[in-house]
Amino acid sequence: MSVSKSFSIKELERFSGIKAHTLRAWEKRYGLFDPERMGNNVRAYTLEHVMQLLSLSLLVEYGHQISKISGMEAGELGVRVAALKSDEARQKNIIARLIVTMFTSETEEFEAALDSAIVLWGTGPTVHRVIMPFLEKVHILSYTDTSTEAHFVVTAIRKKLILAIEKAKTPPPDSQSALLFLPEGEHYDLLLLYLSYVLKSKGLKVLYLGTNISVDNLLRAVLTKAPDYVYSYMADKSSFPVAQYAAILGEHLPLSGLHVAYADEAHIDNAKRPANVKYLQYAEI
Repeated sequence: MSVSKSFSIKELERFSGIKAHTLRAWEKRYGLFDPERMGNNVRAYTLEHVMQLLSLSLLVEYGHQISKISGMEAGELGVRVAALKSDEARQKNIIARLIVTMFTSETEEFEAALDSAIVLWGTGPTVHRVIMPFLEKVHILSYTDTSTEAHFVVTAIRKKLILAIEKAKTPPPDSQSALLFLPEGEHYDLLLLYLSYVLKSKGLKVLYLGTNISVDNLLRAVLTKAPDYVYSYMADKSSFPVAQYAAILGEHLPLSGLHVAYADEAHIDNAKRPANVKYLQYAEI
């Protein structure tokens, strides 16, 4: 495997859950990683470093002492990781596989890892315990990464989310309904699909209006369907004219309000929050 991409210590911290100051201490005490030094003495890590750290961090989490495993070769680390049998440990190991195969662009291996999780735990648990934690670690939920590897990951996970939606139990005809949309100019529907799955699983009829929906089109849908709830997703506060869409709902569907999910709280501008808008971290829905 040869991947030229380099990673910052902050990315290693995010991928592994090990704080940057701990990583620096491991480097100094155990001679780990030996990263290249860039301008301003900034550390640059390789994908091999990422792989090593993901194995080490998982083993440390489940009781191994870093002093005893820091000198192990990759093969021996892999044997130790494979010996972890709890569902939680195995799920975290699959997340690690997803991170590595994302950056090697090994599409088939990436999908195979997802499929193995679905076989072991089913579609729903895989969505909650593997897919969403992975997306958080690689910062795809807020769509700050527009690289080629991010695109193939999004494509693969969209398929799994659509499968999860199809497999979720269909609510009774008299169930409450939720209309889901993204505002005009927004096309990134990964989290909107996740919301569709969650809401359908909770017994709501999901009316998936789709992406790039203008205020006029939302109005027509609201007048036609009269949903009990309206949901959207905010990836970037600057590109979501919340007030315009909230005004339509306030006038024509005052009891429903607008529920706006987010992955990054920094995108929420509380100073400009209309009264009928409720912001929710996606995991709270």
